[in-house]
Amino acid sequence: MNREELSGLEEKLESLRAEPAGDDLVRVLNDLAYNGLYYLPSERAEAYATEARDLAERLGLDEALAQSLLTLGVIKLDTGNYPDAMAFCRSSLKLSERIGNPKGIASAQGTIGNIFWNMGSVEKALEQYIASLHTKQGYGASPDVLAHSYYNIGSCYLSQKELDKAESAFEFVRNVWEASGDRAKIAFIYNNIGAIHKERNELEKAMDCLGRALEIRLETGQKKNAAGTLGLIGDLQKQAGDLESALDFYSKSIALSDETDYKRGSAYALCRRGGVLLLLGKHSEAEKSILRSMEICESIGLSKMTIDCLEEMMNLHEARGELGKALAVARELKAKQEDHLNRENLQRIAELQVQYETERKEQESEIYRLKNVELEKKNEELSQALEHVRRLQGMLPICSHCKKIRDDSGYWEQIESYISKHSETEFSHSICPECLAELYEPGDGP
Repeated sequence: MNREELSGLEEKLESLRAEPAGDDLVRVLNDLAYNGLYYLPSERAEAYATEARDLAERLGLDEALAQSLLTLGVIKLDTGNYPDAMAFCRSSLKLSERIGNPKGIASAQGTIGNIFWNMGSVEKALEQYIASLHTKQGYGASPDVLAHSYYNIGSCYLSQKELDKAESAFEFVRNVWEASGDRAKIAFIYNNIGAIHKERNELEKAMDCLGRALEIRLETGQKKNAAGTLGLIGDLQKQAGDLESALDFYSKSIALSDETDYKRGSAYALCRRGGVLLLLGKHSEAEKSILRSMEICESIGLSKMTIDCLEEMMNLHEARGELGKALAVARELKAKQEDHLNRENLQRIAELQVQYETERKEQESEIYRLKNVELEKKNEELSQALEHVRRLQGMLPICSHCKKIRDDSGYWEQIESYISKHSETEFSHSICPECLAELYEPGDGP
């Protein structure tokens, strides 16, 4: 959906608001919330999703409710609120499981995987991606739908350096996306397959894949992604020992990154370019490139890349024979490494906190669900009791002579039997004083 289509949908929303709330209004709100993630401020998308959730809940539209909960989870994920993102997605998953909606189940599982991926929990992300894949296979999803799961699974394996598994997943994706003709997707998969070959030191295969990805990205105007591919090709050339070619690709990556304001790409290529210039003995140019990379890293908080820059700067001072400066940089490098380690530890603590908050929210949600189950049970018991009372309070056909009661099937039965069947009353027999006087002579009573 593009911006024009989104605007048209917002106009339709205004007309629907003038009518009684129904399925169409909820559907449009959900569409606006989901597609608005790409074009609207997160607050506006969240407002649409929240309204859709409340309406769907009120109207009893469970499938639409699951969709709005999932969209709210994606919005929270985009804003870095992982506990709320997880809570929304878990609620969506449970609802989709309850109503038997496999597509909703698969979507929720995949989104939960994305949350874990962003939290740095690759193993947990992988578990969810695999679960999502199995769910999709269970309902017979199309190859294109399956390919998205395989792509995520392959990315996890690549991150874990399980290259054979990553390659197997990516090969499935490549076959599907090449058949579909979606060139943007094809570029992504060739870029990742190239990264696998690079890790294996299969430079020729890596160059072939990355070259294909670069060609498509330049043709389709994906300049930012093309800048990243150029940087990877520069790494390949350096790995192969062709420093001049590496320098050329890094320079092209820097130019394209600067053009698209891709700061991370600029910092990466500048640092790598500085290292190559140092190897070529061009110390002044190397220093300028490394310092500019450090400046960008500091501005956007790239601590790991800052460490790489400091290592290159230390090597530069050593190459110049400036041992005092090299020592000073070595001390700064040590401090940065310790700081980076502390940040990683804090990140782990933050992840544990997120996990705790997520589990707490899930527990609260489960307690709420159990209370509702108990309430439903009590309501059912009360309804049954009221039905018994209504039966006893109604008009009863009773024999004027023997006092038997006719039941719903037309049979006549003793009044004690009828009441015992329709209530919890039990009878014990005795004789009232009037009957006692009528049936027995004085002194002959029981």
